Amino acid sequence: MYVDLATFKAYLGITTTTDDALLVGFLNRAQGVIEARTGRVFECANDSILTFDAVRDVSDRTLLMGTDLCQVTEIVNGDGAVVSASAYLTDPPRGTPFWGIRLKRSSDPWTYQGDPEGAISVEGRWAYSVLPPEDIVQATLRLAAFLYRQKDNAVDGDRPIMTGDGNVLLPSRLPNDVAEMLRPYMRKM
Repeated sequence: MYVDLATFKAYLGITTTTDDALLVGFLNRAQGVIEARTGRVFECANDSILTFDAVRDVSDRTLLMGTDLCQVTEIVNGDGAVVSASAYLTDPPRGTPFWGIRLKRSSDPWTYQGDPEGAISVEGRWAYSVLPPEDIVQATLRLAAFLYRQKDNAVDGDRPIMTGDGNVLLPSRLPNDVAEMLRPYMRKM
């Protein structure tokens, strides 16, 4: 979670445990809205492996991943050989998220044996960053607080509505300050 319950309760000035489950629900919903709105995940605690097509996902010497990567653990070329960290550069070369992995001219090219589909595997942390940026933390706090404060005022079409089963229907627009915080993080399609 981008924001833990204790931080959210401190932000709201709440000291009781009465609404803890509800507050966690609003934090999760706010995080989901932020990820859907930006097209990005902003934290990752564990490695996972994604595979790529050695033909379709490669342009010149660059593997185009189509998703954010914030930390590389291991790359295995389509021939089964582990690609040494000294054999590639990330794109962009400084700072996350990475969108591509470019093999140096001095290294072997991307290749495959058999079928190219899923031949190249990349293990790492698939997110914008390992920990969420402060802007994203603030946007999560602000949006979750907005949802929480509006839970009892669901008569207006501009306000979220809490359904009987605990789901929240959001208004058509985010609060302006949240939308502005998210703008620089929007994925360019």
